[in-house]
Amino acid sequence: MSRKKPNISQRIDSQITPSSATTHHTRAAKQRSKYLKQLRTSQRSLDRFKNLDLPEFEQWRSTTFGKLISEIFSLHDQLNQIVDQIEPQENLHFEHSAHFRDAYNSTRKSHQKTREENTNPLKKSNLTEEEHATNITEFKKTYRSLVRKLHPDHRDDTHSLNPTRLDELWHTTQKAYVSGVLKELQHLEQLIESEVNLDTEETDLERIKQLTEQHRIALRTVQHSLKTARTHPAWMFSKDPSIKAELEPLFLQELQNEILLIKKDISVCQQRIAKQSAH
Repeated sequence: MSRKKPNISQRIDSQITPSSATTHHTRAAKQRSKYLKQLRTSQRSLDRFKNLDLPEFEQWRSTTFGKLISEIFSLHDQLNQIVDQIEPQENLHFEHSAHFRDAYNSTRKSHQKTREENTNPLKKSNLTEEEHATNITEFKKTYRSLVRKLHPDHRDDTHSLNPTRLDELWHTTQKAYVSGVLKELQHLEQLIESEVNLDTEETDLERIKQLTEQHRIALRTVQHSLKTARTHPAWMFSKDPSIKAELEPLFLQELQNEILLIKKDISVCQQRIAKQSAH
């Protein structure tokens, strides 16, 4: 009597031995560990830029060029007042800086938008009222979840992490809350979950794969932010003192040129006003 051949599913199942299952588990855990290590390294670099490089850069720029920057703002206001005196129908062309008016108006709108977002960080003009309400609700929910995990008075679910690491995550959470960026809070929540739920032999293989994919997506996001940060003048500012010597003459020349251009634009506007008065 001939024996019935097993179907494909049965043959595959017969090939997955306890030994091969362990191998798959080990490989998946190593892949997850690789992404997590890269994510931590990239996140530390980004945190250094946000928490050290950028604040030190802004303070240095304000201290070194404070008078010039104040003069520029004062000249901007003066120019704006003079432009408002010119008849609206006048087709104004600046002799030395024809693009300045558009750039100036764009800058003022950008500053106004920044002030509005600082007043209400979650306010996004491209969101409907319903989406905005959902965004705020999710933001608060995620933040409360992080507080339960990271606040020094709690931390019952994260006691396995190093206290220094918990303090670091808590500080980053506060920064994300002030900035009002929901994605940053969600990323922190995923990062904490992955660091607390370390892989063990009992960890389900599919769960490891799911966490690995989360790490991969989070890593791509952080690396994109790092790519942008590296183009900023403040990059490595807190670690490399020579950057100040390189930037100072460049910034000085740029600010002085801007002052000259604004003064020329003011002169042009005053001449236009004088001609209008003569007529």
